[in-house]
Amino acid sequence: MKNKGLSVVALVVLSILAGCVFLRFYNAVALLTRNRSATIEVSGAPVQGEILDGRLTAIVTRRDAGKAHSYRLFFEGDTDSSGDTGFVIDCHAWVAPRLPFLLEAANYPPCNILSEDVYKSTKIGAGRYSAVGNPSNS
Repeated sequence: MKNKGLSVVALVVLSILAGCVFLRFYNAVALLTRNRSATIEVSGAPVQGEILDGRLTAIVTRRDAGKAHSYRLFFEGDTDSSGDTGFVIDCHAWVAPRLPFLLEAANYPPCNILSEDVYKSTKIGAGRYSAVGNPSNS
């Protein structure tokens, strides 16, 4: 009986893994991984949080007391063929989970669409979101 249960669990895990590999191979999903060496600063002061880095985007999550909030960053020149500067999208009520990785699909995370309160001229590293950096590059 134990071997049958273990076999079912192994089959489910392998099926999920195969599905993720298939989706990644066909670029249906992207993988965002936690950057443990990055720091988040707001108005020059460090705040608690983490950064999930991807090839084209990143998700920055502030986790200071009572103010957990996520923002999605689009990097300069990577998403706009004209070479515009990157821009920031507010994720509103959605907060990134505390996982070491996140699968990004067409409709997830749910902060993909620019709303009226976000402007494409918002530059990464300017304004309220003053600095997102890697201390090893300083």
